[in-house]
Amino acid sequence: MPAAVSGAALSALLLTGCDPICVDNLTPPDRGHAYMNDAGVCVIVVGPPDGHDAGPGDAGPEDAGTEDAGPTDAGPVEPGCLEPGWTARVLDEGADNAEMAFHFDAKGVGHYAYAKESRLYVGTTKPGDAPRRIDDVVSIQAVRMAVDSLGAHHVLFGQNDWVYYAHDRGGTWQTHALGEGRPAAITFDLWGVLHVLIERPLPDGGAVYVYGIRPGSPTGWTVQLKEVGQTGTREQLVADASNRMHVLFLRTAGGGADDIPVYATDATGGWTAEPLEWAVPLDSPRPRLHLQVDAQGRPHVLGSDAAGAWWWVKDGAQWQRHSLGPLYSHGPALRMGDTGPSHMLLDHDDAAAKTSHLFVRTLAPETDGGSTTPWLPVEASDGGLAFPINTALHTEDGGVVRVGYPYIHYMTTPGTPLPKVTRGLRYARYCP
Repeated sequence: MPAAVSGAALSALLLTGCDPICVDNLTPPDRGHAYMNDAGVCVIVVGPPDGHDAGPGDAGPEDAGTEDAGPTDAGPVEPGCLEPGWTARVLDEGADNAEMAFHFDAKGVGHYAYAKESRLYVGTTKPGDAPRRIDDVVSIQAVRMAVDSLGAHHVLFGQNDWVYYAHDRGGTWQTHALGEGRPAAITFDLWGVLHVLIERPLPDGGAVYVYGIRPGSPTGWTVQLKEVGQTGTREQLVADASNRMHVLFLRTAGGGADDIPVYATDATGGWTAEPLEWAVPLDSPRPRLHLQVDAQGRPHVLGSDAAGAWWWVKDGAQWQRHSLGPLYSHGPALRMGDTGPSHMLLDHDDAAAKTSHLFVRTLAPETDGGSTTPWLPVEASDGGLAFPINTALHTEDGGVVRVGYPYIHYMTTPGTPLPKVTRGLRYARYCP
């Protein structure tokens, strides 16, 4: 039988490492279990307690107060490295939607948000922390999230064709309706102002840029981006060092044609949009793109097409494309340094071998000149091939790497027309 531990022991386990309690080749889905997978990676199952339906009280002052959402929220990230290699945690499984959010703050604490059983949850990777429900919010749609400098969470979600914004900065969850549409993206600029991108429904379909939102005052300015037009899917929004906005999204061509990435910005004073010469295959799950902007205001895009994985950089008026090899990366991510990207997260799957892995590669010469971490298997608790999506990456001096990876897993059952879909979130740390 797999080894099970109590809640108190689980917190101690997260602080001391899990090697002594790992059980070979068992993958129990229950909270409080730990196991060693076939690749030798120790995996701890966190998640909410079994049968726990966190009501409004679970997101109130006791659970989301100043200690959980204020300046002390970062707390100790986790203990120092004990042994080299990857260690992973199952944060939760059973999400309603593949569009989950994961971000790292400056201290390396991971923050994540997702919908499960029509409820919205937010959690962190702090030792002993478990996901908490956002009051009585009900939603099964995509979730977007930004984390402020105090560690508070700012969540964008949809409910009944309306877009809502919720935050826990004051110690309890505050929720505000922003208007009709679909949640697309959310980010902070360097002044601490929140920027939101939503998409209006037809017949007035198109991107609507909402900005000027401050916690406690949801009113702001609204600008319809007629130059951008209808955004599509997989939108990302990034503010640069000059507080100019950069947007990346997939525009659906229709008729079974591949989607086209579109980059838009107001960096020149007015909004402009341009398609990239790049076709994203209609796959399931569809490969995600990842956008970051360096200190000089240059956009960097990671993504894959049928020919492999690519790194695009716009310098002046021209895009430069760099091949990253014959990888089919579903959930790439970039880590930005002072002068540009310093690390990238890539993944690759082999359908024939039924394997899926991710790894992190260094880019700057002063940080090892292109070394990579060992491959980390991407798996679901019910076994089989899983695909990382909407990943997050954090690195620190000494070669320690942290990754957060929502994932999706398809399992085909004989005699059924549709596969079983499992969606979850995991966090992993690599120690050199």
